[in-house]
Amino acid sequence: MLKIQSKINEYMHSEFLKNVQKFLGLISAISAFILVGLYFLFSYLLNKKDFTWSTTFFSLGKDISNALIPTLIILTVSLLLLKSLTDFFTNQRDEKLIDDIARRTLDDIKPYFSNDWKTQDFFKNKNWRLLFQNHKKVTIVTHYFDSWLSSHSKILEAFLKKGGELEFILPDENNVEHLKIIASRFNQPESHIKTKINNCKTKLNGIYTKANRKGTITITNSTKFHWNFFMLFDEKIFIISPYEGSVEVSSDSPALEFNLAKNEQVKNWIIKEIQSLRS
Repeated sequence: MLKIQSKINEYMHSEFLKNVQKFLGLISAISAFILVGLYFLFSYLLNKKDFTWSTTFFSLGKDISNALIPTLIILTVSLLLLKSLTDFFTNQRDEKLIDDIARRTLDDIKPYFSNDWKTQDFFKNKNWRLLFQNHKKVTIVTHYFDSWLSSHSKILEAFLKKGGELEFILPDENNVEHLKIIASRFNQPESHIKTKINNCKTKLNGIYTKANRKGTITITNSTKFHWNFFMLFDEKIFIISPYEGSVEVSSDSPALEFNLAKNEQVKNWIIKEIQSLRS
């Protein structure tokens, strides 16, 4: 509300200056017209030999002209100053608008230029406690997540104790083709990947038990393969990291975070994608 009032005040201020500028411009034009008219009038009268009052009119005209010329100069200078002020306030308003647009644009594209754009840096520096505290339902789509679960079990316990809903969508550990693809990424045997997936389930059950079985945990073994890691918080915050075809030590793929309130198309896409993986 204060911002709107400020905008109105700026607009009224600018409009007032424009109106004053127009008024002074009109006065200056009238003054100039009168001054020029008097000049020609007295020039004409002075050239008429039969005009006995020529000296008097000449003196009067001279006095009036001398009075009007400074006035006209003052009005002209004032007009120029007011025009400069009007342009200044207009430019200030335009610059503020451009600055607001630039700031909002930067907020939208900020994930692409974050210093911790790499997945391992992003996950290390993210304030997960605050993120889980501020949301009710979290959906995680992953190949496996057992190490992260061990490191953040306390956060998840607190999330569940306050009635949080946690959904995990994992690969089907009995799908040989899917296990083969995931195993090839890490140059590991398929049995290792199967163990990792089952470890996730075991750790989630342990977290649920420590949370006194409050909240809910849903585990879905998707029959469809996914090449991206997803985290969706109340359909408001979306984190995505594409899986690499080959991982040597740690993932160098980018992790991107979206505010879905500003990205309706991304929101519709991720909701549709998650629904597809559930089926």
